[in-house]
Amino acid sequence: MLIRGVNKRGQITIFIIVALVLVAGIGVYLFVTKGGTSTNIPSEFQPVENYYLSCISELGSEGIGFLESTGGFIELPEFVRGSPMAPLSSQLNFFGNNLPYWFYSSDGKIVSQAPTKNSMEEQLGRFIEERLDRCDFADYSSQGYEIDRSNPSADVSINDREVVVNLRENTVYTYQSLTSNVNSHNVKINSDLGKMYSKAIEIFNNELQEMFLENYTLDVLRLYTPVDGVEISCAPKVWRTSEIFDDMSKALEANVPQIRLMDLNYNPTDKNSKYFTRDIASDGLNVYFRYSPDWFTSMEIQPSDGGLLTAQPVGNQEGLGVLGFCYVPYHFVYSVDYPVMVQILSGTNSGAEVFQYPMQVMIRGNRPRQAVDAVYEGLENTVCKYPIKSIEVSTYDSETLSPVEAQIEFKCLSEGCNLGETKIDSNGGASATLRAPQCVNGFLTAHAEGYENEAYQISTNSENSASILLDRLYEFNVDAKFADGNSIPSDARTFIYFIPEDSEKSIKTVVWPEQKSVKLSEGNYNITASIFENSSLNLPSTTQRKCFQVPRPGFAGVFGLTKEECYNVLIPGQKVDYALAGGGSSSYYMTQSQLRAAQRIEISIPKIAAPRNIESLQNAYNIVDSKKLVVSLI
Repeated sequence: MLIRGVNKRGQITIFIIVALVLVAGIGVYLFVTKGGTSTNIPSEFQPVENYYLSCISELGSEGIGFLESTGGFIELPEFVRGSPMAPLSSQLNFFGNNLPYWFYSSDGKIVSQAPTKNSMEEQLGRFIEERLDRCDFADYSSQGYEIDRSNPSADVSINDREVVVNLRENTVYTYQSLTSNVNSHNVKINSDLGKMYSKAIEIFNNELQEMFLENYTLDVLRLYTPVDGVEISCAPKVWRTSEIFDDMSKALEANVPQIRLMDLNYNPTDKNSKYFTRDIASDGLNVYFRYSPDWFTSMEIQPSDGGLLTAQPVGNQEGLGVLGFCYVPYHFVYSVDYPVMVQILSGTNSGAEVFQYPMQVMIRGNRPRQAVDAVYEGLENTVCKYPIKSIEVSTYDSETLSPVEAQIEFKCLSEGCNLGETKIDSNGGASATLRAPQCVNGFLTAHAEGYENEAYQISTNSENSASILLDRLYEFNVDAKFADGNSIPSDARTFIYFIPEDSEKSIKTVVWPEQKSVKLSEGNYNITASIFENSSLNLPSTTQRKCFQVPRPGFAGVFGLTKEECYNVLIPGQKVDYALAGGGSSSYYMTQSQLRAAQRIEISIPKIAAPRNIESLQNAYNIVDSKKLVVSLI
């Protein structure tokens, strides 16, 4: 409307002005995106200033690379090493570089150390300030320029598609009789750091609150490892913990990379795609989840002993012969800690950028860790929340009373935490002043390499010291044979249990010949052994009539009157793969002197006739209970 009254010549003039403005704007934009801007600088000094801006840009790009490759850190937070209750440390060793976990477990609580955008900006600013000496003006000095710089201070702003650096500095350029003062050097660096960081925080919050990595892990755990179940067998069922660990690691390595964010390739009708896709938009970024078996991974399984999981059969005990078949129920409890690396790739600018950070996945007692409501709030164990009592703890060898360095845990009710460790001091003892919560009849537990775990009961509300004596463990080879001198067949399985009279000590289990060694300390042991050989015994299906007393209907039932009801119970047929072929028990006291001198334990096990039917199978266990083992320390 306003141009309508202007003549043609005026219109042409306006178009020329607009064109000049556009050309100038494009030139400014190209200069800004390539390095930066400076104003009011004479042309004689523009080449020097352009070099300085490009140097600042290079330093900024280098610092951005550090931030992206180390999860938002140039200056790493304090390293916190792992403990028996929290095996992973606060940092992941990633191909020789330490990457801080954005959250980790320590002393019974979840600690968040995810960087903020402000902290990244401050770190990048310091990174640039501390490396400005790398901007070498030697070429310009040789041409007669003098450059004087002082009091640099870099302000950084991280945006979605660029990082802006404003270097405030008293810079004086001098050439012949000309002088120019520059107080601000502004640089814009093309980078998707801000966009990738925002997506990283979104994924991080989702994991803290919904524990999707833990839930995937539980599915993997139940698919690839023995957790709960029942198997038809009359012999114990055995798993090697090392094989379970390998299977679990391979399963995680295969399944973790399948997790993805919602993008254009998402297909809600594909069950596999729907299962692995998180309800988080990718926003044009490529997001990958990684796990490697080479990274430190912790898995604890209970109950286990000597690297084996053992489940005992039901149905072959005395009084249960009426069942007519055997089955092995099992229930194992897992605690798993492992790292997952999140890598966010952006290729929208020239060249790809990768922002990566690790998180810890934590399973406790077949359950995921508890959810965290916010990014910067930790979840604390109620027992360890108030460590207000100081306890002087000392640990010694029970035989020599020499100091022993040990890791100390504290347990009250059903919860526990790591307190620290005792160290050998200048006085020749191993002690530490540790902070613990108040608790009546709690337990201090000392863990030391080569010693039995030792529990010490203490009421921290009234006691302030504890001296814990640790029993040394001695390792022996185990030789098992039949009492008649014959060798046990190589395809048979022999289960040997060392049950200490001291209930505080753990039961040691040997599955021979897979295991041929055991670690024992001084004390009295009830040693039992059972040999299972291959069997071709087939138990036919049977029908048994079961009768029960049930309440009578109506008022009669109210007054306690009953009637008999009977049912037919079908007992399925069963093939017994392994049948009891020998066994027995013996009590044996092992002294310190015997344990020091001996190198192996020989166990002679009575042999029995192979069972041929259900009655002889049941009777075999009664026979074994009456047999005696011959145990020798050699």
